[in-house]
Amino acid sequence: MKICFIGKYPPIQGGVSMHNYWTAYGLAERGHELYVVTNADEVEAEYRLHLGQEDQAMMEPVFAASGGRVKLFMPERTSDARMKHIPTGPMFVTKLASLATQVIRQCGCDLIYAYYFEPYAVAGHLAAAWTGCPLVVRNAGSDLERLMRMPDLGTSYKEILKSAGGVLAGGKKIADRYVGMGVAPERIYSPAVFSVPTMVFNPDAPPLDQKTLAAWGGFQLNDHDSIPDLTKPTLGIYGKVGQFKGSFDLVSALACLKDEGLDFNFLAMTDGREFEQFKAAIEEHDLADRTWLLPFQPHWQVPRFIRACTAVCFLERDFPIAIHTPTIPREILACGTCLILSKEIADKQFYQDELIDQENLLVVSDPKDHQDLAEALRCVIQNPDRAGRIGNKGHLISEQIEDFPEYARQMEALFQRLAGQPSSYQSFAELDEAEFKAKVNEEAVSGSASPAGQAIHQVMPWLRFLIPKQFETLLARFEAQHACLSSNYFELAYDFCRFLESRWAAQQLYSDAPAFESILRHQRAWLSVSFDNGVGGGRPFAGVNQLYQRQLTWEAIHDLKPLKSCRTHLEKLDYDVISFFTQPLENDQGNISGQAVTELVASLEKQPTLVLFHKTPNLISREIKVNRTAMELLDLCNGTRATNVICEMLARRLGLRTDQELAGLRTNLLAALQQLYRDGIIIFC
Repeated sequence: MKICFIGKYPPIQGGVSMHNYWTAYGLAERGHELYVVTNADEVEAEYRLHLGQEDQAMMEPVFAASGGRVKLFMPERTSDARMKHIPTGPMFVTKLASLATQVIRQCGCDLIYAYYFEPYAVAGHLAAAWTGCPLVVRNAGSDLERLMRMPDLGTSYKEILKSAGGVLAGGKKIADRYVGMGVAPERIYSPAVFSVPTMVFNPDAPPLDQKTLAAWGGFQLNDHDSIPDLTKPTLGIYGKVGQFKGSFDLVSALACLKDEGLDFNFLAMTDGREFEQFKAAIEEHDLADRTWLLPFQPHWQVPRFIRACTAVCFLERDFPIAIHTPTIPREILACGTCLILSKEIADKQFYQDELIDQENLLVVSDPKDHQDLAEALRCVIQNPDRAGRIGNKGHLISEQIEDFPEYARQMEALFQRLAGQPSSYQSFAELDEAEFKAKVNEEAVSGSASPAGQAIHQVMPWLRFLIPKQFETLLARFEAQHACLSSNYFELAYDFCRFLESRWAAQQLYSDAPAFESILRHQRAWLSVSFDNGVGGGRPFAGVNQLYQRQLTWEAIHDLKPLKSCRTHLEKLDYDVISFFTQPLENDQGNISGQAVTELVASLEKQPTLVLFHKTPNLISREIKVNRTAMELLDLCNGTRATNVICEMLARRLGLRTDQELAGLRTNLLAALQQLYRDGIIIFC
């Protein structure tokens, strides 16, 4: 197979670049030809890998035994002399699309693989349109969680996703969001779970020595000629520096240990936008005499850094992108070095049940608790032999979960399927259908095998237990009245909810569950924010955010006018049904339990409940239980009243007069507006 990769690649630092490199490497090793089109040569200095002369061969590996190889193509750098235009810009999309088109035509590629929406999927979309070569698109966390929240970007990404030959989704929840955006379910695939290449990341990797460290350009802040004594306990971090990465927490904790008189080295192979602040923090905490800063090294050199350390930390916490699941902890485990990991990241790993604190890694509950973090670091410094034993046991986890040849084989099968070649790789839709048929046969549910029945079973599997006597009849009538059923199972389920509500209103639908109507209305409202209606829901705000890139303080918003998104919906329910959708309803076999459904419904409390539903452009469906005061606040956020005016109106409604009462109201109002702003429900005009 000949595949055109469009995406991040060395010398760009980062997880996606690493995944792309090793995926290309693994496929080439299996005999395929990979043509990588990347703008890596134009990456900002703070995210550039530092390649030595000996690294050049690894950039374009060739496998004589299989005939596979990787060939790298980079467009010409943007220059004023040759490419100046107004308004100026780097023209990444145009250059990548043009170069990819040339490569595809000259090399006869079977497939285009674009990883990252911006700019790679956009360029891949154009190249696919011009060449007829099928396009496969994959998102990164920042694509889906941050960039796609912006309507001016999200619309383009959605159109690309809907037209792509294949869309890779890292899990069922993301696949569901793609379906909600209008992507045909049969074109959504789960990529193989990435494997760390243990032929490179392993305990036998040669550790970094002083000569190599000097050659890499590592330096101390106060002595550029100093080389660390690597026989001392050595703590390390690598990857981008930042507040959410726990980098500054680590510096604070290390300072505590220095104050205790402990001796150690600190190696940091890092850079990024907060690098200067990081260096300043090291100097401020008087750690410069034992800290060595190294530039980013290529992926295949990272094991040398890991093996030089007594322990390596990965302390990411409060990360704003929820689906971010970094690979760095697995690289450390694979090398048999003691891993110090934040609980937030430990809980995200698919192998989390294998992680045992103090046995095969050290877990820090919250890196912001510097004393707790210092305790884990102290264990390593005071007892490096024990840290070594912990690292050895951590490597046993790696042996269980890593299989790079199998990963490459599965990705090969996936790309063969998407290129129209014989392959057994299945899409999410095929996997769902197989699972559905197995459950239908097991539970003897005859009529549910229809398209609408499958959609209902997928989105609302509990529904038939609430109307057991009428479910099949109502489903058949619904299908008879809807000649053209949508392939979007969220839209199908939404239409069925509306159908049932009309039957309930006409007293043609009965349920033994008193809370049934509230459950149905809640589900219909939730479904309404889970898929795009026709044109994608339009722009969420009829105004421009005047708080852009400014901190939200009372002084900043005092005269600005809060404006609620037009993609919000308030549902007033008779029962508090939130727990019905948050409690597990499955039995030990993973199937919906009718008994669990009926027992939970029977326990629901009759209580007027207000639920705010909010549709974001990237379809992270939000529902927020609100009180009447919050509802009144949202009603006031219509873009016509300044924040201080809203505060005065609420004070009059609540009968608040004293300075203390008014100060408390302002504090609470500011907190509420900050939360609504963070959630994308309001902006300030």
